[in-house]
Amino acid sequence: MNKRQFLYMVLSFVTTIMLVLVTAVVLLLLEKPEVKIDMTKGTEVSVKSRAAPKGKWEGKGDLARKLVQRLEVPDPAALAEKKSKKKKKKKKQDEEEAPKISIAKLVQTGFLSDRFKLGNMQAGKWEASFLKDSYYFVSFNHSDGLVNLGPTWLVDVRKKKVLAKNIMARVMMAPGMTATASIFERERQVIGSIANHSFQGGVKLGGVMLIHFSNLTSQKTTPTGDKAPAGEGEDENDQIIGWTVVHDYGNTYRAYFQWVEAGEPTYADFEFNLAKKELRSRNLQAANLMNLGSNFRSMARARILPETYNPEARNTKDRWTGDSRENCRQKENRKRCNAMASLLEDRSLIEAVEWLLTVQADGSFEVCKQKRRCKWSVNEKAGVFEISYIYDLDERKGEQRVSWNVDVRSKTIIPKDKISKMAFLSVHPRPKEMAP
Repeated sequence: MNKRQFLYMVLSFVTTIMLVLVTAVVLLLLEKPEVKIDMTKGTEVSVKSRAAPKGKWEGKGDLARKLVQRLEVPDPAALAEKKSKKKKKKKKQDEEEAPKISIAKLVQTGFLSDRFKLGNMQAGKWEASFLKDSYYFVSFNHSDGLVNLGPTWLVDVRKKKVLAKNIMARVMMAPGMTATASIFERERQVIGSIANHSFQGGVKLGGVMLIHFSNLTSQKTTPTGDKAPAGEGEDENDQIIGWTVVHDYGNTYRAYFQWVEAGEPTYADFEFNLAKKELRSRNLQAANLMNLGSNFRSMARARILPETYNPEARNTKDRWTGDSRENCRQKENRKRCNAMASLLEDRSLIEAVEWLLTVQADGSFEVCKQKRRCKWSVNEKAGVFEISYIYDLDERKGEQRVSWNVDVRSKTIIPKDKISKMAFLSVHPRPKEMAP
């Protein structure tokens, strides 16, 4: 065998080896699930290919839910009985000695719905979401339109530990220790602070939202192409639903403003730190509303407060000035003045309306006041005062008004028309009873 033949044989051998290796690699890449034949039953059982490795504690959502559901807490029914028999100083001892009830059974009693007024919302369901390592979030969520809210716990399935993440979970774990009224008050503070968020041009977010949503229908046009007069061309599917506040953790809240536009429900998602008064948008809709405020041109806000009312006075009795001060001290005028003052003291609400009229008047508001076409009106019927602000800014639209019913006895303010309702919902949490 000569040298040329020897080299040819070596080259052929190497080429064959390379072809075998390439074929093997291709077969591995294209490998299908192995089919295992069960000879005893004559059936094929699919065996999946090697899956990506998972963490040891992934897929333990059921365990995380059960750890929460089985957690035992003081029975609030038993605590209520003891509260009427023992002094407050023994309240902690009562909780320690009270019969226990599991979180799952406590949910079934309707405790959560009753305490937080969730009865009109879609029934809750248990959900678990994996975080990392051995940690999960477990929630019992109710649906408020597009928003979920309910108690949330942080669960460590490895150590079998359960911690309350938000206020609702804290109340579920200590049902006799937390005053719900203070929680609702904190929600009002959150929305009040968000509504009063100021932009460089002077406008506040509550005013921006009222302007934006009042324009949803007023910008629609008639068949001739002209802008529709007030009350015409409105889409019955356009409506404001309002604010839903969800405590996240610590001082951090999520505030969702929901509405329906052209039949499509949507929402703006904000995050707010109550302690630091920090606000940031969490989705595109919220960012758009913030951008509207940032781009709002600077202008003097229309003032609709009566000339004889000073909202800056520390003592509420000193807020009426001039002739109104003496008139409001008279017995026959006292309730009327108190009703008017209770509305005027809601500065976020009044200021939102002022910004709306500022835009609509386009600089002519002072003329409207001088000619008495912009004024307050108060009427009483069966102890309820109908308080209206009447304005005539455009001859084509004629006289318009925004009205509220004020009940002095219950200290409630009830919007009467579309604008007053939008203004109210723009600056206040939506009452839970209004939830769909």
